[in-house]
Amino acid sequence: MALLARRGVALRLRAAVRIIRFHNGRYSALLLPNGPLAVGDSDAVILALPSQVAAALLAELTLPGPGQSIMNAHFGLPHSNLPSILRMLGGSAQWVFRRGDVVSITVSAADTSARAGLDRDTAVATLWCETARVLFAHGGKVPDVMPPVRLLQERAATFDQSTVGASRRHGTRTRWSNMVLAGDHVATGLLATLEGAVISGERALDTWRAG
Repeated sequence: MALLARRGVALRLRAAVRIIRFHNGRYSALLLPNGPLAVGDSDAVILALPSQVAAALLAELTLPGPGQSIMNAHFGLPHSNLPSILRMLGGSAQWVFRRGDVVSITVSAADTSARAGLDRDTAVATLWCETARVLFAHGGKVPDVMPPVRLLQERAATFDQSTVGASRRHGTRTRWSNMVLAGDHVATGLLATLEGAVISGERALDTWRAG
């Protein structure tokens, strides 16, 4: 954000777009909580929103619905000797990430995983057991007591990646001349990945510049 500010970008945080107004085949204004944001003749918008949010604003577009959730447990482990990223096999979680003194364990497609429907304490205890096994396997010291933990579950972490959902992915360009789409739900040829989101942003900028 500091880089954007230094380059003269005006940031409006916690100002979700409520309505997009259109006129003569162009978008003409964004309605924010504190009022409309007018659009100049040379202005354009790159709408980088989750598919379900974009669909609510642009009812004319056919976009994928929300997909499955992702669960993350973040454990405070200041003396972990784990690598920065590990792939897990044979458990309910798929990934372990170490960032400083925090070790995070990720359960993809949590709606249909072994963790689905578990209460918080049971889910945390199970994920800690898997984390402890990883620590032990890498020669690290396993604490006698489970460390501080924060459990988070993003209910719609990805777009619907079923055959039906994938068929609803929209291209970068829209029918409005000054609006393009970005996000991992845009048709990039990749699944719901960070790489897909980055590619969609690059294509959105190129499409806007091309006019």
